[in-house]
Amino acid sequence: MLYPTRSLSLDHDYWINYCKRIFHLKLESPKIDYAHAYYGDNNMSVDNVFFINSAEDPWQHAGMRYLPDPTGTQKNMRTYYVDCEDCGHCSDLHIKDSNDQAVLKAQAAASAQIEEWLGLSS
Repeated sequence: MLYPTRSLSLDHDYWINYCKRIFHLKLESPKIDYAHAYYGDNNMSVDNVFFINSAEDPWQHAGMRYLPDPTGTQKNMRTYYVDCEDCGHCSDLHIKDSNDQAVLKAQAAASAQIEEWLGLSS
């Protein structure tokens, strides 16, 4: 069982109120619909992008955790979810033998896919 190292109390409302308090600002709610329209939400259509998200990464919901159209407009995109203890933001970018097996598998999958896209695989 995975035990998150980040309190569940540190949610969206907590951070909005935190920013209001420390910056003495009257903040509006984030313009999520605008960001989705501008960046494409989960319906983006690009080629050769490999998204890796980790279980304890607070930014995982800002990235692609799954592909809504993996055989259509998103056929040249991949996602990989790393589920392990202490796997947080950018844990997949640290190349070392002591990485958790879940991280090593994600790195191997990304490497193999990128090699295929570049025409380097046999």
